[in-house]
Amino acid sequence: EITAGCTDELEKIRRTYAYVQQNIRYIAFENGLAGHRPDRPAEVLRKRYGDCKGMALLLRTLLKAQGFDAQMAYIGTDDIASSPDEVPTLAAINHAFCLLFHQGKRYCLDATYRYLPPEDIPQGIQGRKALVENGDSCLILTLPQQDASASTDSLNYHYRLMTDSNPPTLKGTATRVSTGEYKEYLLSLYHDTPKEKQTDLLNNQINNTAAVQSADGEY
Repeated sequence: EITAGCTDELEKIRRTYAYVQQNIRYIAFENGLAGHRPDRPAEVLRKRYGDCKGMALLLRTLLKAQGFDAQMAYIGTDDIASSPDEVPTLAAINHAFCLLFHQGKRYCLDATYRYLPPEDIPQGIQGRKALVENGDSCLILTLPQQDASASTDSLNYHYRLMTDSNPPTLKGTATRVSTGEYKEYLLSLYHDTPKEKQTDLLNNQINNTAAVQSADGEY
C-alpha cells in the first residue's frame, strides 16, 4: 500500500522512508537491554513509536521485503570521542540507522529525522565510522562528509519606499530559503505547531515579529 502507484525503485524507497519517518514517533527509550537491542518491527508498527534502533530495523525490514539491499548500521555520533574500531565497546555507539545500497550509491536513511530526504546525511554522523551488518560479520564504513552548502539557511528582503503614504512606509517581500537539516528543522517545527498558530510561526521565522507580510500577500 505504501508504494502503490510507484513507477521506479527510487520512488519506492522514498515512499517507504517517508512512511517510517512520518508515521512512527521517535522516542529514545533506553532501559536495560532496550538500550542495545532493537524492538521487533511488528511491535514498532503496533505501538507507532520506537527509538532509533526500532525505527531503523522497521525501515530495513520494509525495504528488504521489496528486494532492496538494506542493512542495519550502528554508529557513534559526534558526541562520542572514539569510533567502534578504535575502542571496541558498546560505549562507542549511541545511534542506529538504515544503510541502503542501491545502484552503486549508499543512502544513510535515518528515520528519526521526519523530513530529511534520502540524499541528505544528518550532520551528527557525517564523516563518522559506522558498524554495518554483513551476514555473520560486519563492515566498518566511513560515512561521507557533505559540503557545507548541503545545509543552508538564508533570509533576503526586497523593499521599496512608498512615499504616497503619510508617513512614508516600506513595502516589499521577504524570502527565506532553507536546505538540508535547516529545512528539516523548520518543517518539523511547522508541523508540530497548532494550525491556528502556523501563520504566526512563519511570520516570526521571517522577521521575528507577527506582523510582516509581503506586498502580494505571501509570507
